[in-house]
Amino acid sequence: PDIHVTNYDFMPSVLSYLGMADQMPSEPKSPGRDFSKAMLGEKTDKWDNTVFYEYESLRCVRSGDWKYIERYKDGYDELYNLKDDPGEIHNLIDSENAVAKKADLKSKLNEFFAVNKVDKYDLWNGGVSQPKTLVWGKEAEARLEARLASGRGPIPSVFDPSFTPPSMILPDGYIAEVAAAPPKKSLTPLNCSKIPTTMAFLTNRRCLLTR
Repeated sequence: PDIHVTNYDFMPSVLSYLGMADQMPSEPKSPGRDFSKAMLGEKTDKWDNTVFYEYESLRCVRSGDWKYIERYKDGYDELYNLKDDPGEIHNLIDSENAVAKKADLKSKLNEFFAVNKVDKYDLWNGGVSQPKTLVWGKEAEARLEARLASGRGPIPSVFDPSFTPPSMILPDGYIAEVAAAPPKKSLTPLNCSKIPTTMAFLTNRRCLLTR
């Protein structure tokens, strides 16, 4: 069966595959797991199909068929049953039927990042932005205070909630995929009637066309 792996699993797996498992650094301790058996066509024993990732103001856990996304502060959180909803269309974050699953995944997420975080960049606990593509936490608050003190007022939102994107029909042989950007609760799908399966949404998201 397929197993779920993520980028922090690569180093221990490649080193083990090369017979260099003893070269894996012990500090800082890595959450990485060794999937070298799978690369050799062997069975992986007791593999936990739970993976985590983090980027700027977003943290995510996928465990089995479920995916939970948490955003810093008052961000837009998401919860999906990927078995029933592989396109992540129906956000179950407020569903009464998914309360227990949300609590379980949130607990897994918190436990993982309580151990595997860099304090300096932990936005949830007063850290600062690492890639500087966005500014959150204390930096953002300081910037806002300075802007208000100068009399310029708060920075206006880059999103226009009244904007309605036009429908779009892609050329034959092309598909549209979501690249990155913060979603909104109301997503307007592209009119991809010629495409059997699409994951394209235009509202506040950037789309890539690929053959």
